[in-house]
Amino acid sequence: MDETTSGSTASALYTMKLLIPGLGNTTGAAGYEQRAPSGGEIKLLNMLRNWKQADISFLTTPGYAAFMASHDIKITFKTLSQSCESSRFGFVTLMGKRLLESLLFRFYTTYDMIYCPSDLLFDVVVSVVYRLRNIGKKLVVCSFLVAVGEPDAPVHPLFSFQQNISYLLMKRFADRVYVLNNYDKEKLAALGFDRSKLFVTSGGYDPAEIAVSSVKRYDAVCIARFHPQKGLEQLVKIWEKVVNIRPVAKLVIIGGGNKDIQNDLEASVRTLNLEKNIIVRADMARKESVRMLRKSRVFLFPSTFESWGFVVAEAMGAGLPVVMYDLAQLKGLFEKGTVKISPFDTEAFARNIVDLLGDNKQYRELSEQARNQARTYTWKHVARVEFENMKKL
Repeated sequence: MDETTSGSTASALYTMKLLIPGLGNTTGAAGYEQRAPSGGEIKLLNMLRNWKQADISFLTTPGYAAFMASHDIKITFKTLSQSCESSRFGFVTLMGKRLLESLLFRFYTTYDMIYCPSDLLFDVVVSVVYRLRNIGKKLVVCSFLVAVGEPDAPVHPLFSFQQNISYLLMKRFADRVYVLNNYDKEKLAALGFDRSKLFVTSGGYDPAEIAVSSVKRYDAVCIARFHPQKGLEQLVKIWEKVVNIRPVAKLVIIGGGNKDIQNDLEASVRTLNLEKNIIVRADMARKESVRMLRKSRVFLFPSTFESWGFVVAEAMGAGLPVVMYDLAQLKGLFEKGTVKISPFDTEAFARNIVDLLGDNKQYRELSEQARNQARTYTWKHVARVEFENMKKL
């Protein structure tokens, strides 16, 4: 799609009023300041930046509104009371408080479409009720991590439980469901979703933020939340194998989130005597993490369960070849500029890193392929495709 669209054409496209019930998770106001955005939040942030000409009302908690505003999102927030941030009586009580207050909330402006940014039960129930209150309005729901029926999915059982309930509501009331890959589309169809209502969208990156650098300080970099699905414990062992062949090889792991996983990761680095070979950095400013990305030669993506890979697109945009597992969910994605390894084969993962670092011809070829592949994954393009799709409903 042409991304040099004139301002008048863009204004004509984004002529729709959206209601977005985005109640966030159970982090609480203080918690939002202590973690990096999740993949779903990164996508939502970038959709909102590109939909800024649309008329959007965002129903959320005060903490989540502040979190969005801190990422330069300038839209109309309709916030619930401060009591909906947290509950000393646990998740169920908190969910009840948020749902009750959301359902009592009255919008005095009309809207054309309800865009539900996640399949979290908070968001889905509220979205469905607002759809039922306003006959004729359409509902779009985003489902970007299909864990139901995936025994190896590293998610809490409560997540799968609430996702099952959300899916029952979505099958009945959603007019469109957005997923990030064909694997998840087929999975939802097998779970009873109307195939005609399933639409494969995409992740992306911002080319204006990512540039190629000829100055390289690190052999490899990995950017990921500290979460079990990201494969970071495996990555330390993989890098040990790399160091056995290239003793001065240096890896930077940039993350944030779970402090226990961070502590375990740092302990593994010390146990294996890799302090000079692996740098673990947590909660870095965005500009600094991008700088370290650009100064690295290769990007490592050891995730064992994913729906897409926003950081992969960014790394490709910076000209970094990517070594990653060949996950079923990502078939047909990132086919150029990558080296894909059979899942959990740490020996092959390490061997291919060593080969790539030592073969300048292969490195240059994959780097060029990565840059070309990244041009097909931009947030501006994704935002236009989704909005055009919604307008057709």
